[in-house]
Amino acid sequence: MTAIECKYLEHGACIEPDGRVKPCCRYNGNEKVSSPFNLRDLYSRARENMKNGVWDEGCLNCKMEESTGNTSMRTNSLKIFNDVQDPLYKFIRGVRPNTPHIPGTLTYLELTIGRYCNLKCRMCGPWLSTSWDEDLERSEHLVERFYGGFDNWATDLALPKTIDTMLNLTQNDCKHLNELKITGGEPFLSEYLAEFLQRLVDWDLASNITLDIFTNATFIPKHKYIKNFNKFNTVFLNMSIDGTGARGEFIRKKSDWSKVEETVAWYCKQHLENENIYISVSHTQQLYNVLYYREFIDWCTTYIDKEILNDPGSFFLNTLQLPSPEHLSLYSLNNKQKSKLTKLIDKDFESFNFNDSKWHKQVQYSLIQLKNCLAVTSEDTTTSALDEFNKHERIVDVVRQENWGTVFPKLKEFLNE
Repeated sequence: MTAIECKYLEHGACIEPDGRVKPCCRYNGNEKVSSPFNLRDLYSRARENMKNGVWDEGCLNCKMEESTGNTSMRTNSLKIFNDVQDPLYKFIRGVRPNTPHIPGTLTYLELTIGRYCNLKCRMCGPWLSTSWDEDLERSEHLVERFYGGFDNWATDLALPKTIDTMLNLTQNDCKHLNELKITGGEPFLSEYLAEFLQRLVDWDLASNITLDIFTNATFIPKHKYIKNFNKFNTVFLNMSIDGTGARGEFIRKKSDWSKVEETVAWYCKQHLENENIYISVSHTQQLYNVLYYREFIDWCTTYIDKEILNDPGSFFLNTLQLPSPEHLSLYSLNNKQKSKLTKLIDKDFESFNFNDSKWHKQVQYSLIQLKNCLAVTSEDTTTSALDEFNKHERIVDVVRQENWGTVFPKLKEFLNE
């Protein structure tokens, strides 16, 4: 069988809040190791399976995404590491000529900096946000739903809010590093991130590193985080925005939409004033926001500077389909619902006057990805999406004293049909 190649299995390390390591953020499973960067000893089972043309069980998220005709972390790794230009991709931030291609050489590092986060997003959970803890403290049902019991929850509660694993890395560990991706929690709340970035500058490594930071864009980061941005080869500031106005505040609970717009304006200013800083918006498509995608695109079109939307050297719109939790994932809808949803989305964008601008091409590309997801046929199930959706979301509504149906009337109508 033909080998299934993935460069992250050869060159990547993603460190979880508990110190475990996996090749990338999409991988299901991880390994506890004393030296996370002895990559030749890691992922051996996965590498062997993929080499023999068999999808490893940890890589099934990519397999699912590719089955829809969309790109995946795996396919993107081939573009990045092999320096293949993609006109719709940001631009290639891949292995530079002085970086060894020897398997086991760390060139891609992802740090999930911990649970510390100021938001409690509906599609997230307490394992990635300390703000969820206050909800679990009020509801045994939520503890049971997320963890199966208090003992398992206690394991997460015992973890530090932000991890200091990055401070154990040496200059030798990082000497071939080309891309550093930082996710959370909220990275700009990590007490260790600023110190680690300073070390990379002091080691004279920053100029060869692309810095990829994913933030919820609810506040302007402190100076200690941004003072060294101009020392890095390239900085990508990825703003996670899943809805606008009241719907954005509902999905990303504890956010203030006026503050988000203020922060987005500040990020736009950083891009326009600094040659090496680029910004993008990461929009996770899910049951809550899919019927309001046109609303989100219209906000981007009117609020974001046209120079940024059409920048030839960057890619502003980054959409992905939520794989879990299943009750919020579009993949979990039945075939009839997926077909109806596709028609509703087409109708929403009938009046969108597409042209040849780069921004409009990005929107078209995102719609293709979304409809590819909805084209995947589902097995018949005895439990409807509405049953599973209500089972979980009703509990959260009670705890937070909210009502999702009043904020998302189109979704309520869709699920009740």
